[in-house]
Amino acid sequence: MKTIAASIDQLDVILEKIPAKGSINDGLAIQKQFNDLVTNLQKGTADVKATQSPFSEADSRAILAVAKAFGPTILHLLSNTITKKGSITSIPVPGISTLVREALKKLQANANAFEAALIAAFAASVKAEGQALQAQLDIVFIKAVAAYA
Repeated sequence: MKTIAASIDQLDVILEKIPAKGSINDGLAIQKQFNDLVTNLQKGTADVKATQSPFSEADSRAILAVAKAFGPTILHLLSNTITKKGSITSIPVPGISTLVREALKKLQANANAFEAALIAAFAASVKAEGQALQAQLDIVFIKAVAAYA
C-alpha cells in the first residue's frame, strides 16, 4: 500500500505542477506515472488475493486507515484532471483527450479491482466502511472520465 500511496502522490504532484500550456515532456511524465500507478494497483490486487483472508478486524482497520489516508490525495488528483483539463489537452499530442479518458478508465478499473480485493478480504465488521470509501472514489472517477468525453 505504501508503493500505491507513493505513486498516487507522485502523479498528483505532476498534475499539480503542469503549466497552463502542457508540453510533450509533461505528457510523457503523466503517462509514465499513470502506468506506474496502474502497475502498482495490479500488484497490490494480486498481493491481497494471495493473502489468507479474511483479514483480522485489527488488520482490516489498519489497512482501511491507510486507504483513507491516501483517499484525499487520489480525490485531489482526479479533481486536478478536471480542473487542469485545459493544460492537459494543450499537450501537443493528437487525440490527447481520448488518451487521457482511456488512461482514467484503466486507472479506475484497476483501482476498483484493488478496492474490491481489499473489501473481500476485510473482516465483516469493516466491509461497509471500505465500500463507502470505494463509492466516494467512484463518483470522482466518473466525473473525471466524463470530463474527457
